[in-house]
Amino acid sequence: MFTVLHVESSHFFTKLYRRIVEGQKARYLEAGSADEALQILEKEHVDIIISACTVDGGLDSFVKRLGQSRFRILPVVVSSATDTAEERTRMFALGVVDYIVKEDSDEHLARFIEKMVQADSRMDALKSLSIAVLDDSETVHEVMRRTFAIYGIVSMKSYYSAQEILAAPDHDIYLVDINLPDMSGTQIVLEVRKRAPDAVIIAVSAIDHYKVISNTLIAGADDYIIKPFNAMILMARLQASARMLLLYRELEEKSCRLEELVVRDSLTGLFNHKHIIDRLAEEVEKATRYHHKLSVVMFDIDHFKAVNDTWGHQIGDQVLVEFARLLMETARNCDIVGRYGGEEFFVILPETDLDAAMVFGNRLRERLEETRFPGMPELVVTVSGGAAEWKGGGHLMLVKQADHLLYRAKENGRNRIESKASG
Repeated sequence: MFTVLHVESSHFFTKLYRRIVEGQKARYLEAGSADEALQILEKEHVDIIISACTVDGGLDSFVKRLGQSRFRILPVVVSSATDTAEERTRMFALGVVDYIVKEDSDEHLARFIEKMVQADSRMDALKSLSIAVLDDSETVHEVMRRTFAIYGIVSMKSYYSAQEILAAPDHDIYLVDINLPDMSGTQIVLEVRKRAPDAVIIAVSAIDHYKVISNTLIAGADDYIIKPFNAMILMARLQASARMLLLYRELEEKSCRLEELVVRDSLTGLFNHKHIIDRLAEEVEKATRYHHKLSVVMFDIDHFKAVNDTWGHQIGDQVLVEFARLLMETARNCDIVGRYGGEEFFVILPETDLDAAMVFGNRLRERLEETRFPGMPELVVTVSGGAAEWKGGGHLMLVKQADHLLYRAKENGRNRIESKASG
């Protein structure tokens, strides 16, 4: 959890700031003096310090003591009752990151903590991503490693030539020096972008010329940072890039889930009627073009209405779900399985002749008949089916043939598979 250490001797303001900080779902720690603050820092994880100007020994002394300790990387925000241009200038010269006037601290501090909590979550996200650094200077790699280590990032991989990075596994974020001896900057970016189209690519270079920057961005870089870079600016831009990358991936994942909802049956998880017919049309087209075999099997659970009437619709749903599971277990990876409607199911068997389709159908029929449902040992469910092999013609003709054979299986006593080649 994001943690704020508040250094303040006034009980009124510690109470006020606690309410504001905890209202932003952050953790609040308080210290009444600089010595107490340093003691807390030795024991507790802290993300930011908010200090009053009137801290004992003076704010300047407190900030200097922090700067000489291992806590020097912690950002410091100053809270003051006065607000003058001279005072703000002096505070920022000390290295504080923000200046809050106590009179209007409620709204200002709330907004500031909210942004810091968001930045903290982005840093957590950044830690989960793999980072590649391409530069022929070991000094740059060492600076990057130290910078990342301060923020708890240990996923950095070092590369010293374009050929080396292009031969490596893909990464989420690339920091690329565009002034390398073995490949031009734009070509490096183009090649990395070709390998990892969704990755973040940040060009890092000492070249500060608008044409170079423009060409690099056109080639596919997402950002351009000029050496020597400021560590805090680098991390801020990396956090922003990581946030955009993760948002993009989240949107892609949601889009995939929505696409699945469109083509899947909500109860069984199998393809729905429309999608299974669309896929059959595609498979018939492939079989026509490449002269491959193709068969289908249409199943219908026997006496399903009686199952619902006797045992209830919830048990009926369990029967449908169990048969769908048996279908997926028995089908090959290349087979396409769908719920045709109600208690009817449809399976497309690419590169399969009629004999093999019959074997598949009878295996399913036997497995369902042998299935016993928990708490209902007397419930025996059977299935009938029609298997048809494509011999030419359209995909709907194949559906009609399988449906006709299924009807014949019902007429001939159920719990059987009927077959015939179509065309």
